Amino acid sequence: MSGFFPVDECWWEFDYAKSARSQCKSCKTKIQKDMPRLQWTTEESDHHGSGLGFFHLQCAAQAGRSWKTLKQVVLAEVRHLGNSKSEDRNILELAVQSDGGAAVTLPIAGTSVVHAKTETVDDPTKVEVPP
Repeated sequence: MSGFFPVDECWWEFDYAKSARSQCKSCKTKIQKDMPRLQWTTEESDHHGSGLGFFHLQCAAQAGRSWKTLKQVVLAEVRHLGNSKSEDRNILELAVQSDGGAAVTLPIAGTSVVHAKTETVDDPTKVEVPP
């Protein structure tokens, strides 16, 4: 994922999708406009750009635990998290605390990312965590 970029020189950044063109590097589905997302980022060098990939919040938490080329998501280290809505911070916190099997419903568009699938839900404010 980060190729020739050392993991210790990369970080997570929070933002909202500016369009529906970005794709989650983990589940390979589109991240809809205005949806919260995390970007795996490094300093720009040699015109390669700084963004190394976008992730849904749940996918980032899960990939950070299992991929060798990513750091685990630590809330205190996520840049620009202070610019997020409180419900989106809460969703990311639940995703980070879960074991990766939780269904986290993203409140803006009412979609739920579960094991690389996107499903529509009736209540977009609902957040499910395993017992």
